[in-house]
Amino acid sequence: MLRAMWVVVLLVPPACTEPNPDYRAASDAVSPVDAAECATGQRRCVGLITQVCSGAGQWTNERRCPTPSTCTAGVCVPAGDPCDTDAQCGIGQACGVFVNPQHPNSLSTYCIQTVGTRPGLYPCGEDEQCRSGVCLQRAPSFCFDACQSSDDCPSKSTHKCMEQKLTVNGVQGAVHSCMKIN
Repeated sequence: MLRAMWVVVLLVPPACTEPNPDYRAASDAVSPVDAAECATGQRRCVGLITQVCSGAGQWTNERRCPTPSTCTAGVCVPAGDPCDTDAQCGIGQACGVFVNPQHPNSLSTYCIQTVGTRPGLYPCGEDEQCRSGVCLQRAPSFCFDACQSSDDCPSKSTHKCMEQKLTVNGVQGAVHSCMKIN
């Protein structure tokens, strides 16, 4: 008799006591609208990483906010002092580019802890290689080197302080950087 009871217990699955409102059966197909995680161009933060929604409706990592900044609504918010050159920042710091918190449609430069090891004007392939956290994607690409005038550049005969157009966290603007001249 005891053996027969165990067979019945093993063959009869237990029933749910109440329905699970979060359960979706395989037959509950997700429509393409429901499948999209975001709207194109939408921005968000995941910790200190800014993300932007791609045309495919998927979140894409865009930028890691450099120390000592924070991330709010998909934009890195500077916490360091404003700067025009690396010399205005402390030891182990560089001038990095941010969306200006007072003028959200423009860019400005603020002191940050260095991101990479390459100083301004050195060749780069990605932002994380540069002390400033910005690799200017030109031909050839080089690390951003903040300046106010050509006097701030390494050599006035081979470098010039010029306005550079950039897009940072979805905002297009201009900042000054030293550039090699021919």
